[in-house]
Amino acid sequence: MSQFAKQLLRDVHLSEQRILTMLPKLAIRSFEAGQAIWRKGRPVLAWNCVMTGFVAAAEPMARGESLPLLLHSHHAWFGEEALLSGQPGQVDYVCITQVELICMPQSCLEDALREEPQFRQFMFQQLARRVEQHTELQLLLRLGGMPMRVVMGLAQFAESQPHYLAVQRSTQAEDAVDISLSQDQIAAVCGVSRTLLSECLQRLARGGW
Repeated sequence: MSQFAKQLLRDVHLSEQRILTMLPKLAIRSFEAGQAIWRKGRPVLAWNCVMTGFVAAAEPMARGESLPLLLHSHHAWFGEEALLSGQPGQVDYVCITQVELICMPQSCLEDALREEPQFRQFMFQQLARRVEQHTELQLLLRLGGMPMRVVMGLAQFAESQPHYLAVQRSTQAEDAVDISLSQDQIAAVCGVSRTLLSECLQRLARGGW
């Protein structure tokens, strides 16, 4: 785990000295599919990185259901908005599949932001990307028809696994990626029914997508 965690921390531009002091404070947590990492309105206690699986930022609905909004997968960090603002979580974070997380305590995050300029720059870029995602989501919910929802949902899956895609490109000639989710789960992320997802996918395929 230490080598894997070291690389994750290097990727967010932390110094080697900081990484060595931070490693013993990191924790690994495991969750089952459907389990909530935290609920809307509850305090967020750590900055989390997905080691395996898919996590959805979701809006709680009636009867205990959740509407997936944004997707987090391999090597994606999440939870910084609540930690930096000091506010409770604004959405549920729910595991779509079995998930393993690396968790950085809030105190470690705050120390790094104060003392690590390159990490601070990374965090600014991360927050800017979150704003961009939220803006895209608002436009999609207001203006997007079913085909746009499917395309934008599929784009989230593609964007969530850049490391896996890089491996695929180097080892396979065809442009194909296996996603370990059911059509029902993919449809939920896209915000459509499974039937509409299937219809849209067939039309996209006939159109050369």
